[in-house]
Amino acid sequence: MTAQEMILRLRRRLELADGQHSDLLCDLLADANALILGFTNRTEMPPALESVQCALAATLYNRLGMEGEHSRTEGGVSI
Repeated sequence: MTAQEMILRLRRRLELADGQHSDLLCDLLADANALILGFTNRTEMPPALESVQCALAATLYNRLGMEGEHSRTEGGVSI
């Protein structure tokens, strides 16, 4: 899968408009790639893990702004 296809797939998963956050999505895909390669002790991304890379990048996107957070309380629910 090419980088543009991965960005398009990630954009669909996150329901973002075309051109919205393009640089950020590239950075998140690169971070996800580095995490997967580090955990699997590989130098190249196996094609079977490309969908995992998109899913991990989406998780990283959804967690933006939560860095350093230890706990949170919303609506009476503590996390």
